[in-house]
Amino acid sequence: MVDLSLSDHSQSFETLNIVMGLLMVPSVMHARVIEKWERAGSPMVGIYAPYATYVARIDMFFYSALARGLLSTNKPSDRVDLTYLYYLPFAKVFASSDKFHKRLAPLFLSGGTFIEGDDLKADLVAIRNFHEALPEDRKRMNLPPLEGDFLVSRLYDKYRPGWREYAKEQPIEITPERNEQILKRLRPMLEAIDNLKKGET
Repeated sequence: MVDLSLSDHSQSFETLNIVMGLLMVPSVMHARVIEKWERAGSPMVGIYAPYATYVARIDMFFYSALARGLLSTNKPSDRVDLTYLYYLPFAKVFASSDKFHKRLAPLFLSGGTFIEGDDLKADLVAIRNFHEALPEDRKRMNLPPLEGDFLVSRLYDKYRPGWREYAKEQPIEITPERNEQILKRLRPMLEAIDNLKKGET
């Protein structure tokens, strides 16, 4: 129902106003937003402002589900939990133990994977134990294990193809000389940050 409403081109102007209302765009900005949208040819809002429409889509779904009794509670924490779903377009994997997220995240995680929080925690413990049992020269704590059946390794296979070849390479040894080279390259950036903090240009 929400998707049909947002994709109705004949209702684009109304949809734009709904999106601005849900996102709490200040009313003084509405005329400027509408003028810019009209100059663009009054396209469908989902094409004109895809991320804003995505956020509004989640909010519209939430309020519609509440109105129809599809969500049993309306706790203040639900509204906070809902905002985590705003990040889903930028995520390949979303992990949570929250019941609210378990119900809703898979609906919006397009092309991504939802992981039970407890499953991820158990896998991370297993990975830590695996690494701790390795000899010092084989420890690569920054990467999941190549051996064994680990959830994180499977996720890397799915979303970071080629990581296994990289993991087989010998790690770069950070010698004092190499550390100094790295710091030398970073120093101008660090100084620029310090100058900004001091109000210098």
